[in-house]
Amino acid sequence: MPNLDDGDIFIGNASNQSSTASFNTLTDARIALASIDDLSDVDTTTSAPSTGQILKWDGSNFVPSNESGGTVTETFKTISVSGQSDVVADGATDTLTFSAGTGMTITTDAGTDTITFESSGGGGGGSMPVVLSGATDDPIVLSSVTTAGSLPFTDYLGATDNIDLSTTQSTATVFTDNDLDTKVEVERTTDDDTIYLKAGGTDVLTATSSGVTVATQTSGDNSTKVATTAYVDTALSGISSNSVSDADADTLIQVEESADEDIIRVDTAGQERLTIDNNVSMSARGGFFTHNLTMDSNETFTIASTEGTVAAGPLDIQGTVDVQGSLVVL
Repeated sequence: MPNLDDGDIFIGNASNQSSTASFNTLTDARIALASIDDLSDVDTTTSAPSTGQILKWDGSNFVPSNESGGTVTETFKTISVSGQSDVVADGATDTLTFSAGTGMTITTDAGTDTITFESSGGGGGGSMPVVLSGATDDPIVLSSVTTAGSLPFTDYLGATDNIDLSTTQSTATVFTDNDLDTKVEVERTTDDDTIYLKAGGTDVLTATSSGVTVATQTSGDNSTKVATTAYVDTALSGISSNSVSDADADTLIQVEESADEDIIRVDTAGQERLTIDNNVSMSARGGFFTHNLTMDSNETFTIASTEGTVAAGPLDIQGTVDVQGSLVVL
């Protein structure tokens, strides 16, 4: 009979007691060689277990899984950056710290579990928005400029493709408004070396190495602050290098009627009235001379020793006449 209390199974009759010990030994050996994966509802072959994991029911089998509900595991394990050393968690409670670089600010929102990285405008970075022909937004991510002559950037796939500026020169020859009718041009045609200032579609000023021309100022326009040759010639048309005349040129003063004659001539109404030569000889063609009859008390008239003077009376002299030369009174 079986000994149910001891868990033994007897095979044969009561005299064959050695069968019990043999069966127990065989059973222990087979159990020692067995694996938990031998159970039909346990699968540790598809995903091998690691230290600290437990068997968890996935709906079909018991499979290796991390324990939850009371056990802390690493929130991050390894963070890799190309060209830099890896950041590896030292333990289950290790902390990952973000540090803002130049021109960057980092803000957190505990309520939404959000970390925001923003450029503060001080040291480059950020992105340059680019809209492709298909209206797809494809921004170019910029990094800090560390090498003169190049603009480093990373494309949307993460590849670095720096723009070399060492042999590139950016020039602008036109500055204009939105409707293109007001502009400054520094080179309208190839190498003409002329600056054009246009307002409302009209060239109002041009500047060359020879000078500045205000194109819109006419001969009768004196409203502008820049005097043009046309305006000056019109405003001062009665003045030349050797004469001053009225509008119809019949009344004038000439300092040189013929080449180098050195005579001052005074004309009125087309007639020469007075001439003065380089010997201070004066001649008049008719007419009358008038003078003041009274010499004021605060006036002084001096006749130098080398001079002669003719005075026509009557005269009321209240001031001083100093005669060092000759004086003839008529």
